[in-house]
Amino acid sequence: MTRRITLITLYFFCALFVFEVLGHRYFSDRLRSDLWVRLGTHGLKHTPNFIGQFKNFEMSYNVHTNRDGFRDTITADSLIPSDWIVLGDSLTFGVGAEFEELWHQLIEKESGIQIYNAGLGGAQPKHYINNYSENFGNSKHSGVLIGFHLATDFISKGASEKISGDPNGDFYYYRWRLLVFMGRTSITYNVIRDLIYSLIGGRNSNDGNQKIQTSVPLEDILFVCDLFANFSLDLQSKNRQLIVAFLPEKKLILSENRETFAIGSAAKQLGRCLRKRNTVVLDPTDYLSSYPPNKKAKLFFPIDGHLSAYGNSEYAKFLQRSNLFPN
Repeated sequence: MTRRITLITLYFFCALFVFEVLGHRYFSDRLRSDLWVRLGTHGLKHTPNFIGQFKNFEMSYNVHTNRDGFRDTITADSLIPSDWIVLGDSLTFGVGAEFEELWHQLIEKESGIQIYNAGLGGAQPKHYINNYSENFGNSKHSGVLIGFHLATDFISKGASEKISGDPNGDFYYYRWRLLVFMGRTSITYNVIRDLIYSLIGGRNSNDGNQKIQTSVPLEDILFVCDLFANFSLDLQSKNRQLIVAFLPEKKLILSENRETFAIGSAAKQLGRCLRKRNTVVLDPTDYLSSYPPNKKAKLFFPIDGHLSAYGNSEYAKFLQRSNLFPN
């Protein structure tokens, strides 16, 4: 019996080794490897000075991070008082698009105001604030723009303990632990990660089997409102401004069902709450929803759901029309 168990274990690891070797030989450029690493308890950061290309069946893009660990060509210590910092998740980081195609870089080019990309794939609202404090609290800048993605920051993250980034209740914390154990370029890790996403309803699941959430808890909306409003007050005390810009959500713009109603309702409630507390809020939903169906479909990657180069461009146009940087 013991010999059989030993042989089965040996065969398993031999098969795993062959799987890894063949996977890296033929699929290494298609790995959805994580770029971020954890800082302390709540902080996240991408691997500094990373250079690589990411591909899958519907996108191919290059990634280069600076020595700060962010996807930008400048560094935090080079910022000047007129510069802005943009915080957010993977739609701000720019999954699927080249750096010069990103919405904030297009705004930078048009406005002449330098914008630092501090977007982090997989980040949540609390992470935005923590990363600002850890990385930019002492840097020179005029203000902060938060790209708030309603689907991932509300629907898929669920309860407030996940929105807060609490590692004791945060799936992303355990995903990070798995990443450290397996190695971020492990084929096995990425397969396991995708399997977990499929089983629990991942952020980018569009197969129709994801559980429909018909409402966003009021406590979650109020939590985010308090978080951002207090952050705004802290920035104002340093003569800096805060703008909260809702990122385009594919389900909300392209379809109408109970889940999109929940997202839209939460967006309106959060917007009202923040405006009552003197925080600037910009919502592109009505603007982009007015596009013809063929143009709306081009805003996003069909399956992945991130903004395409066209989507980045159109979102940038919306923000520029909205008096993005008030005097």
